Amino acid sequence: MYQSLSTSGSGAGDDEGNDGDARLKKEQDARAVKKPIMEKVEWKQVQNDVFRKPKHALLLSVLVGTGAQVACMAFTTIFFMMLGIFSPVHRDYLYSVVFFSSAFYGNVSGYVAARLYRLFNGTEWLITAWATALALPVVIGVALLFIDYIEFVDRSVTYIPVSSISLMFIIWGSINLPNVLAGAWVAFKKAPIEVPVKVSRIPRDVPEVMPFYTWKSVSLTIGGFICFFSCFSEVYYLITSIWRHAYY
Repeated sequence: MYQSLSTSGSGAGDDEGNDGDARLKKEQDARAVKKPIMEKVEWKQVQNDVFRKPKHALLLSVLVGTGAQVACMAFTTIFFMMLGIFSPVHRDYLYSVVFFSSAFYGNVSGYVAARLYRLFNGTEWLITAWATALALPVVIGVALLFIDYIEFVDRSVTYIPVSSISLMFIIWGSINLPNVLAGAWVAFKKAPIEVPVKVSRIPRDVPEVMPFYTWKSVSLTIGGFICFFSCFSEVYYLITSIWRHAYY
């Protein structure tokens, strides 16, 4: 009798365990079906505003094009260093590779900037090309002149005459500017990029009160810190060579 009771008790426990497993599996299947549906609903709520033209479309296009040029230059420099063609200790080779690779990749910046500006129904390809061609040298020139001025005040031996800097930018511009113009011209000759959804005429309302992590100041600070930390840790020797071991 004791054996029969134990057998029936274990059978009941097995049935309850099977029912629990079946219920759990059913809930998991329901969540798996519900998740794609919720994702589709959320995407449909914002799909008509994803590809909307921003307020500063030209500035965004120039920044993206310049970023593509800098990225290609960085990858080329790192690739040559990986092959052992030159060492970052030899600054002359490093500066030469960075100088000429960034100039020859001007067609990439012009093409990317023009294609993105064309996506936003832009028509002034010449303005886009000139803005893209001047964005990088202006930033680098201001930083270089500032550092050079500090070295001149300190009477450093690494001071570079202004005439040499001007000549360097003239040579760089004579290579970079035609490439940027050619890339922008080719991009505007192509058909605009077709977006997968239709942009609505009325923009979606954005709440005035937003969480603090969506503020522009917080986003720019966190995003800039992450990019700077990644570059500083991964490209240590490159940064020290460019900034002459005066990094902060």
